Amino acid sequence: MLLKTKSKTVSKLKYLSLALVMVGTFAYTSCQSLSTNSKTKYAVESTIESACINQNSTYDYKLDNFVKIKVGKNTEVIVDLVNIETEKTVRTAHIKRKQEHYIRHIPEGKYRLHVIYGEEYTEETSNEICKGFFKKQTSTDVDENILDTYIQKTSGGINVPSYSISFDLPDSETSDKLSK
Repeated sequence: MLLKTKSKTVSKLKYLSLALVMVGTFAYTSCQSLSTNSKTKYAVESTIESACINQNSTYDYKLDNFVKIKVGKNTEVIVDLVNIETEKTVRTAHIKRKQEHYIRHIPEGKYRLHVIYGEEYTEETSNEICKGFFKKQTSTDVDENILDTYIQKTSGGINVPSYSISFDLPDSETSDKLSK
């Protein structure tokens, strides 16, 4: 009888020590993954849209779609998501350098991105209409890609399209070399 009690105690200690080792391993790997993520190039994720410049925005909360916009180190951008059928701006986003931004819950339609590059972003309200702009505007661009957010029914189910796009300007040294 003494042996059975002793073996149960030993097995309980084995399970306890195994549980402690597993908890320690999970804690170590969790902390390690957090520190490596903070060193990535696009560490900041911005998903908060300015209420001022998005006063008349349109959302479809039934759709879980998005446009992921990544901005490089050389510029900030203002992106207008424009419906090509109605020419109305559905959403506007200001994205700082080295940031990612998600425009979510986009209504079904076909869209084009209008991009303004610059520095020193500011917002101004006039006649109850808010405008976002750069004090130092570098250039503008209309992206040629058409973003089709219509739901696609397939044999495997429903496909809700989402997109990913990157914007940046060349380094000033690179552009100087190109002009020479």
